[in-house]
Amino acid sequence: MNSQTKKMPGLSVHTIANQRLNPGAALILATVSAVAATFGDFLMLYIVNANAAQTLPSHATILLPLGYFLGVFAIPLYGFGFWAIAKIFEPGAIRAGRFVLVSGVMMAIIGGIIHGVTGITIEAQLRADGSHLEPIAALFEYGVYLIPLWAIASVLSFIGAVGFASGVISGKTIFSPFIAVFNPVVLTVVIGLAGTMTPAIRMFLIPAAPNVAHVLFFGMLTVLFFWSVPADEKVTVF
Repeated sequence: MNSQTKKMPGLSVHTIANQRLNPGAALILATVSAVAATFGDFLMLYIVNANAAQTLPSHATILLPLGYFLGVFAIPLYGFGFWAIAKIFEPGAIRAGRFVLVSGVMMAIIGGIIHGVTGITIEAQLRADGSHLEPIAALFEYGVYLIPLWAIASVLSFIGAVGFASGVISGKTIFSPFIAVFNPVVLTVVIGLAGTMTPAIRMFLIPAAPNVAHVLFFGMLTVLFFWSVPADEKVTVF
């Protein structure tokens, strides 16, 4: 390691902005994927809650497969966002970045599986008697399949949040230390609490809180990343 590298607290914005696969592009992809997954959540939740809420019209049969595939394919793409964070953290907070990358990718894969299993449980209820359990009730009804996955995903999310917070607080990245509090775990809790305000909000916002949190998380980091890139520097997307 040369002396110049030792003096660098982290990758310069110019170096990050001109990598072959740019972290900014990866963050955009992760943000769009989180939006798609959230939309998939809302479609499936609409089906679950359509019979319970008299103001909701009946749903089309295409909504369940659409919501299913949106989440199954989009959630694993969160891995690109966690890869971007790991690259941005190099080399000043490389260990924290690795924690974020490994735990984030594993969580994203399991998250896609959770979404898929949830979709199948809804389909099973449709085929059985046409009725729908509320999301929390369905979680316990099919707990043998869903609860272990949720537990693993929660642990991985916590590990990733700790890694992200430690890396940002170290002051060796392009992000300000106060950004540490805006991690997916804290955002999920805040969104979940906000979802308790009314029954209508609770039906949709609480079950979708993890994906909504990732929309805010990746969206925030995307804005901060490009805000840090001077306008006169060329950003190579791919």
